[in-house]
Amino acid sequence: MVSCATCHKVLPPADRFCAYCGTRQPFRWPWAARRGLPAGLGWVRGQPLPRTWITGGLGAALGAGLGAAVGLALGSLWLMGVFGALGLGAAAALADLTAGAIPDRATAQRFGLAWGLTAGLLALPLGVLVLAVVVMADQGLAGLAFVRGLMQVKFSYGVLGTLIATAVGLAVGAAGGYYAGQGGYALGRRGALLGAALAWVVAAGLAGLIAGDYAAQIIGLDRLPAARLGLGVEIVVGALLLAGLRPALARLKWWWGRRP
Repeated sequence: MVSCATCHKVLPPADRFCAYCGTRQPFRWPWAARRGLPAGLGWVRGQPLPRTWITGGLGAALGAGLGAAVGLALGSLWLMGVFGALGLGAAAALADLTAGAIPDRATAQRFGLAWGLTAGLLALPLGVLVLAVVVMADQGLAGLAFVRGLMQVKFSYGVLGTLIATAVGLAVGAAGGYYAGQGGYALGRRGALLGAALAWVVAAGLAGLIAGDYAAQIIGLDRLPAARLGLGVEIVVGALLLAGLRPALARLKWWWGRRP
């Protein structure tokens, strides 16, 4: 099933016109339509670009700029710009696919809150992955044995960085999503979506920095490269997980889309 690009109603994949508003639907490759993915190459025939592409493109541009600004402080302008573009672009596009209608500021606040909290929750499994990646970057595959031994000998010490990163991700994601969604709504639906995506990326990035820094301290590595690596893992892998979780998150629409 797919959504109408205008009224967002759910339509059968083969429909070329919306049964609710009559809008002609952009062309979709059959395999993409079966998976509910956005429209494909309708713009080649002069049709408007899919709404999700526009939102994702705006998010990628914003993320590249913000990531480059962070990269000035972390000593890796281009790499942080790429991470920011990928993370914010993906989060914005997925938010557009998931949110549905955002008729008022309260809906924007609740959606931003849900999107920001997701970044914090994903930091829990990803923190362990960051630890493993940082150790493997220094020790190769033998690092996996080190991580496993660390968890067996002193589990609380191994996951402490993950727990701190998760707590920070939840706090920043919740507050950032609520207020960024609220502020973004001043620019309309797309502004609210970009605000929620920005909160997700900031929360995920902070969680990755903390997890990577903690992993470096455990094994005595240079902390800045490890923190950058943790940020990249948290954002890139987190975006992939977010895409996989999108159908489950869409079931929460009854909560953020409810009317008072």
